[in-house]
Amino acid sequence: MNRIRRLVATGCYIGYCPVAPGTCGTLLAAGIYLAVIWAAPSYAYAQIIIALLAALALAGNVWVGKWSERNFGRKDPQKVVVDEMLGYFVAVLFIGGAAWWIIAIAGFVLFRLFDIVKPWPIKKFERLPAGWGVAMDDFAAGVMANVVLRLGLLCWGAMSA
Repeated sequence: MNRIRRLVATGCYIGYCPVAPGTCGTLLAAGIYLAVIWAAPSYAYAQIIIALLAALALAGNVWVGKWSERNFGRKDPQKVVVDEMLGYFVAVLFIGGAAWWIIAIAGFVLFRLFDIVKPWPIKKFERLPAGWGVAMDDFAAGVMANVVLRLGLLCWGAMSA
């Protein structure tokens, strides 16, 4: 059971990257996003799959939360990247109206920015217990990235018209 928890928590061991494991976990999520966009028969199907992946990442965060704190010896360990995957999926969820690569890259940059800087109210979510605190700060960063990305695409569309 611990092997499965470690596999989930570390995003199939990508969390063991020696440099920037959170960024590596986000890159994994971006790769999954791109694969889904490419393989899905339509935008609607792709978005349903991304929403399901976000729900699974949230459930995975909560499931491995207390275990990962005990196992890795700290709150929100760097090796745990399933929270970054959740945040990225939320950042790009239900966004259309632009090329897939623009959404993928802008979602990545904005999510990482909000995840690293943690502006108000994102920082407050870290206080939640165990897996909830680890997951919800990244969920909130994903929501903020999603909103800013939508506003950016709206302005870009208005300026290029």
